[in-house]
Amino acid sequence: MWYAQNPDDTAEFEKQMRRKTHYVIQPAFLWSSIAEMARTQDGELLHTLQKGFDYIENESFASTFGGLFSEINLNSEKLGKNYTTQNATLCTVIKAIA
Repeated sequence: MWYAQNPDDTAEFEKQMRRKTHYVIQPAFLWSSIAEMARTQDGELLHTLQKGFDYIENESFASTFGGLFSEINLNSEKLGKNYTTQNATLCTVIKAIA
């Protein structure tokens, strides 16, 4: 909620958080947000997960975890033949974990 209400202040906020806690994870990439997307069968879950992985690898921890998710292939046909099926499979798996 704070991010939505203070778009002009997020860069400075994240800078300060990195100084104090050494990392930042944007609200959209938190487990609670991902689990809610899975629960509601959100069609953007797959894209959000990929963006979250990229964010954590490249920005969240100041590149400390570069390549952390390099072995995860969210576009694998093992999840389904197309985006819609892959997204639905991930929703099912994440809902079960949550």
